[in-house]
Amino acid sequence: MKIALTEEELKKLTKRELYEIAKKLKIRGRGRMRKAQLLEAVKRELLIAKEMVAPPPPASRIEEAEPPPLQEEREELPLPESYPVSFLGLIPVNPKLLFIYWNAGGRRGTLKLIVEGRDFKELQVEPGQRELFLELEEELPFKRVKAVLITEEEALTSNEVVMPAREVVIGEEAAAELTELITKQKPELQRGGPYGEGR
Repeated sequence: MKIALTEEELKKLTKRELYEIAKKLKIRGRGRMRKAQLLEAVKRELLIAKEMVAPPPPASRIEEAEPPPLQEEREELPLPESYPVSFLGLIPVNPKLLFIYWNAGGRRGTLKLIVEGRDFKELQVEPGQRELFLELEEELPFKRVKAVLITEEEALTSNEVVMPAREVVIGEEAAAELTELITKQKPELQRGGPYGEGR
């Protein structure tokens, strides 16, 4: 219960009014108290209630953080020609083209292309050479391909990839579904596409 009276206002109240306030504050023994005792009991209860409601003092101050100091400019360092880690990687570009990249410490070696577990092609790589596009005479759709690079000091094996196909062959059921989907979208495409009129 909230009672907002100053000490001066409390002193001006009658004993009966102080008694009613004491009753609302649930002060015990209020019936036997005199006016001065009621006044002190009410003031004490109001002070306790005020202390309980008062917000706690702030625990800390909030200050604006300073921005971090600017870092000094670093001197540009050249990238090394090769790294101390040896690797060989393979990326299919299309059914007849592969991108092959490696790091073999700048050594001369023999690069072998293996298709479906059999040697397919072999070529020499020169010191300092680190990548090449290898165009094949024939397409190798859906064939598993990997490469091996053999130098005087080590043999590296690439990741295995599946060569892509130039076109995708689908069954009759899938072709029917695709045709139906295209037919449904034709009017929409003629109006300007699914994303708005007049594109």
